[in-house]
Amino acid sequence: MMNISFGRFKGSKISVVSGAMARPFTGMIKNSIFNMLLYSLDFNEAIIADVFCGSGIAGLESISLGAKRVYFIDNEVKSIKKNINSLSAQKGGKEFLSGKYNIISKKALKAFNYIDDKLDIIFMDPPFPLKITNEYYYAASRLLSEKGLIVIRFCKDNILLPENSNFSIIKEKKYGDSIVYILKKS
Repeated sequence: MMNISFGRFKGSKISVVSGAMARPFTGMIKNSIFNMLLYSLDFNEAIIADVFCGSGIAGLESISLGAKRVYFIDNEVKSIKKNINSLSAQKGGKEFLSGKYNIISKKALKAFNYIDDKLDIIFMDPPFPLKITNEYYYAASRLLSEKGLIVIRFCKDNILLPENSNFSIIKEKKYGDSIVYILKKS
């Protein structure tokens, strides 16, 4: 279990995905990322994609902070549906969540084709064995708004940043065996 730390659903418990490939953000990593983002971004009216979302904690934190819409993307969406149902059951939760999310049950690169909005943030937390290729960054860059950001977590032994791209690193932070990068469209 993990808690939402900010906004409307602060303190709400979220179920996390379990299994060999699952490695959800820890509360410390999630809170650190959102504290960094809160200084540079107004979440009110932001449009966000939570790619490889698992339990959806990054997207749910964003909705709790007032995001206009969040796209939850994963092959397996059972966990995010369970968490949204749990938040909807809270007093006023169903009305607050109404129209603020889309769940796309597809592989990330295919799912990007189902997004019509320009995105302010793309959270990417791929399973550590997955190789994020330039194809992901290219697809993401087409969806990002002019000042859009990518927040991506890698295993420290599997870092694959975009080559020859229009992204610059604005923040890099190590957490145990993970490294989180915040990339800005240049």
